[in-house]
Formats: sequence, structure tokens, C-alpha cells
Amino acid sequence: MTPNPTPIAHSTMKKTLRCSSRRPCRVGTGAPSGGANAHAILLSVTGMSPAILTETVWALAREQPTLIPDRVVAITTIAGRQAIERELLQPSPTGGIPVWEELRRQVLGPGCHSDPRLIMEPPRLIQAPNPRTGRTDWIEDIMLRTVGPQEYDKWVNHEFPWTDPRVKKAWEMFGQIALNKDYVFGGTQGVLSVDFGDGADAVYSSPPHAYLHRQALFMYDFVRKHFPDLKPGEDVDFFMVPPIDPQFGNPAEAAGEMLIMFRDTPANRDFMNYWVSADAQKLIVQYFGRLSSNSQVPAETYNDPLLKKGAELLTKANAVRFDASDLMPSAIGAGAFWKGVVDYVNGKDLDTVLKAVEEASVDAYKQ
Repeated sequence: MTPNPTPIAHSTMKKTLRCSSRRPCRVGTGAPSGGANAHAILLSVTGMSPAILTETVWALAREQPTLIPDRVVAITTIAGRQAIERELLQPSPTGGIPVWEELRRQVLGPGCHSDPRLIMEPPRLIQAPNPRTGRTDWIEDIMLRTVGPQEYDKWVNHEFPWTDPRVKKAWEMFGQIALNKDYVFGGTQGVLSVDFGDGADAVYSSPPHAYLHRQALFMYDFVRKHFPDLKPGEDVDFFMVPPIDPQFGNPAEAAGEMLIMFRDTPANRDFMNYWVSADAQKLIVQYFGRLSSNSQVPAETYNDPLLKKGAELLTKANAVRFDASDLMPSAIGAGAFWKGVVDYVNGKDLDTVLKAVEEASVDAYKQ
């Protein structure tokens, strides 16, 4: 996603630390990790308070956005206050978050973390709840990245059953996160009860309660309304769900709004043809804050940096597929599939869940 980070010069780091902590700190770099230019950063900051350490790490992160806070060694003073001895900042092997397992390792891996503003204890990934979307999208993203676009299409069309081992594997990968109360803010009840529009709030609250929120780019609209002071690209940002099986690259899942013509007239046809043209789509992009499906709309048209980034990722994706549950019969996509995920999160046996979705699909796809 981004090139390998270049090492931070000791002089730059010391300047940052003095500015942020107002006290001298010893700074060292560990062995290269994941590339010739990637260095782990070890901060030896004996006695520093968690709040001051947070300021320090954030200052470093602004200079090196690919650095990821890793392990913290904390002590408790005689006065009962928590202080930090050492903080390790570890770059990703390729300077971004390249693959699914790397994402899991860096965000969900074990570690002794002290400051809740830096890393939750343990770190948590907030799950997108709500009947409308979120949980099914997790499984769709995983399916797209484990079976590939062609098999994804067959799955949507029910050309192989929900009891297929590949489908079960996708649900199990979802369950590794969603069913682990240490990974999800609020645990199972959080998954099932948090309102859709509030799904990302835990990431941007002060202090934050979670690292990440998996959701479509339109969640940005809710974030801007709830936290209007956040700066796009600085305080709020996103990345695509990383690849899982390298042979399929990094495909994108998308959804969209529909324009429907109820009366087939020449005037209506002219309007619809204009609506999908590059000229009209440029106006929609500029004034309505939406991504365009017209590939002739250049990224420079977007006024917002995150929308621009979304457009670039969409055009660079190895493949693009529409939201699976939206393509399935409503009795499945908005019914049995969604209900199955709720049952699974509530603790029902996965084989039983998949069998129920399959039985419903046999009837739904006949209609």
C-alpha cells in the first residue's frame, strides 16, 4: 500500500522526543524488519507517563506513518501511578498492511499494552453491527479473497451450496475475530446491538476504545457528522481489506445506488444516458460526495482526499464485485444469510447455521 519506510535519523527522533516529552530519552533502532529500509524503533523512556508517551508516539507516527506501536513495558510506581519503561514501534514488512495474516498479527497479536489511548488492553477491533449491513460484508470480503471473483459469482448464484468447505472457511475466519471478546469492543453484545450509524464512534472517541472499524466508505459520512473536527487523511483514514490468497490479488467489493426508469420515454432515456456520462458524474462527485462508477472520471475531480483515495483504489483493484447479499434473492441476502450470521455470533453451531441457510436457498433460488 505504501513503500517501505525509511529509517528515522537519530537526530530527528531525539528532537521529536524532546519536544514531546520535555525530558531526555535514550533512543535506539532495532534490526531491520521486512526490508532493507525498514527499522524497528525502540524508545527507552524510563518513568515516562502514558499520556506523554502517547504524544511522543503520535509525533513519530506523523513523521513515519507506517510505524505501528507494538509492545509496551510498563511499571507501577510506589505512588501507584503507571509509568512506561520501553515502547517498541514496529514497521510493517512492506511499509503498509500487506496481507490478512499481517493485519491480524499487528492489530490482534498478544502484547503488554499500557496506555488505552495507544493500544487497547487487549487491542480491539470494533465490529460493524446492525441488520442492514456489516456482518455479511465481512464474509463476502473474505470469500472474494479466498475463492476469487469467478467462484464468488458462482456462490452468489448458488452454483455450490452454503455447506461447501470454502464457505465454511470464510465464516470461520470471520468468527476468529467476531467471536473473540478480546478482539471486539463490547464483545458479542457490541456486535449485535450497536447502532449502525454509531459503529465507528469507538475508534474516534476520546479516549478511543478500538483500533479499526470494517465498513464501506459511506461510513465516512457518519464519522464526519459525529466528529466534525477530524481532518481527512490525518485523523481519519482507511485501507482496503488486505489480500488473503495472493493468487487473487486485492479485489474490491462495492455497492451502489440505483437509477430506475418507470416510464420508457425518449426524454427519460436521454436523462439516464446523461446521468451516467462523465460530465454528469463529475458534478455528482463534486457536489454530492459520492464515488463514481464511470472510469472516465479522474481522481483529481474529488475534493475530499478520502473519496479520491477510494476512487483510486476502486480503479486499481484486481477485480470489482458487487455486494453479494444485495445480489442474492432478498429471502437470502436480507434474510437467511443475515439471520445466519446473527445466530453464529450468538453461539449457534456453524454447521447448523450453514445448513439452515442452504435449505432456505434451495427454495429461494427456484422462484
